[in-house]
Amino acid sequence: GFFLKFIPFTVTGGLLGGFGLIIMYSGWSMALGSTPVTAIKAAIQAEDWLLPLLRTGLMVSVTVAIKILSKKLQSFALPIVMTIATMVFYLVPEHFRNDQSWYLPEMKEVDPLGGFHAIAFGISNFRPRAIFNADTFYLFLSFFGVLYIDWGLHILVMANLVRRKNRNQVNLNQEIEAMGLACCLTGALGGQPVSHAIGTPVQVQGIGKNRWPVVQALLLLAAMLTNAWTAVTAVPQFVFGGTTFSYGVHLTVEWMIRSRSRIALNEWRLLVFTSVAIFVNSALGLVLGLSFALVCFIIEYAGISGIKQRSNMRFYRSAVERTPDDNRVIEQKSDGVEIFWMHG
Repeated sequence: GFFLKFIPFTVTGGLLGGFGLIIMYSGWSMALGSTPVTAIKAAIQAEDWLLPLLRTGLMVSVTVAIKILSKKLQSFALPIVMTIATMVFYLVPEHFRNDQSWYLPEMKEVDPLGGFHAIAFGISNFRPRAIFNADTFYLFLSFFGVLYIDWGLHILVMANLVRRKNRNQVNLNQEIEAMGLACCLTGALGGQPVSHAIGTPVQVQGIGKNRWPVVQALLLLAAMLTNAWTAVTAVPQFVFGGTTFSYGVHLTVEWMIRSRSRIALNEWRLLVFTSVAIFVNSALGLVLGLSFALVCFIIEYAGISGIKQRSNMRFYRSAVERTPDDNRVIEQKSDGVEIFWMHG
């Protein structure tokens, strides 16, 4: 939060808005089974728009359902919507859902000990100098943007939410530090850095904040030993696309639409430009956003006059008590006494 004070809001907001557009595009691609551009070209050539429109409509339906149910069910809305959408899909005629393009590619059987082998491989092959390569730097930028900036901007809001809704004390700084440590250790050991939503510690208070990690660990261990995640191949792609799309919509609406009421029009236009530029090219968009923000600041600062207002003593007199002779002299000389209101 301290470092974010020195980054223009148009850049931080544009970064998160751009990530929202990228996530929406990824979710739409997942629902279609290909990128939207490829799907549109194929539909034009085949002159058949029914399938891409149907998949897009189903994806939007899942997104809307998650949005509506999240208000009451919070984090439980996601698994409920995914389960119901999958069950409804299996009610359609068999010949229609037998098309494998509706599903993710079949997963190969996973070695239950594969995760531990990856950890051992990561420890034995750890190379600190690898952090300086381009791929690692790009991962750092994206991970930094989503986690550090988003949490930094919302930490005070979340703290107020915790105080209002929970009697139990939740140390959000401790939560963030624990997530950061877990992600660093996971990456160093050859795993994939992941994170949960910062709202999770708030929502699991009823379950028990001490029992929740144990329950989660047991569920993950059971899934690993039984290859339970291979069941995801039975879930239609539009369900995964809808869940991904919903998170992208949340970021886009929050930072590209609602931000309009919080900042000036020109700043909002710069934020939208930064978001679109980051969607096209993340690194280039970040550089352009910082550059334009700096240029706008210099132009705006250079246009500020040191004098906010000016007048003379005929219209503005002090409240000091003076003799009649002094007042008479001031009245005669009042037009020659200038008064300035200065910036700063």
